[in-house]
Amino acid sequence: MNKEKDLNELELLYEEAHNNYDDSVQKINKIHYKYVEEFEKSMIQEKLSKKAIRMHRSNAYYLCDYLTYYLMNNIFTSYSSMDDFIGYFYIHKTIPISLTGLNELCSSMNKFFKFMYANNYINEEECYIALQSIKENKLAWKEELIEYLSDEDYFF
Repeated sequence: MNKEKDLNELELLYEEAHNNYDDSVQKINKIHYKYVEEFEKSMIQEKLSKKAIRMHRSNAYYLCDYLTYYLMNNIFTSYSSMDDFIGYFYIHKTIPISLTGLNELCSSMNKFFKFMYANNYINEEECYIALQSIKENKLAWKEELIEYLSDEDYFF
């Protein structure tokens, strides 16, 4: 895989998306998903359980879909979007939501960004930003989730 080539192609596709959204989104997802597929292969090599691989893969795909459909951003700059992705989008836009799901998502994102760094798709500083954001905000996200779930309007 070639990060620079993919990054340039993604930038062009995001510009093109304004004119031909559906075709551009399919092409963007194709690029994003090949990094998730490589992530999955790395977890198989690590001999993670099928259940753990499925969870991490699913959460990485979820990040890609969020980047494509909501942020129109690419996988290489996603490290800076963790607070919005987990702290807002997961809590307010995902059904069903739970503390377990939040913990699993944080775990998956930690693993995914370490993979991206280990394979030189993001640099050390970018990896650090993602991991620190998760570490520093996780408690606040849990509190936000509990408050959101306790709101009477949540169920109506």
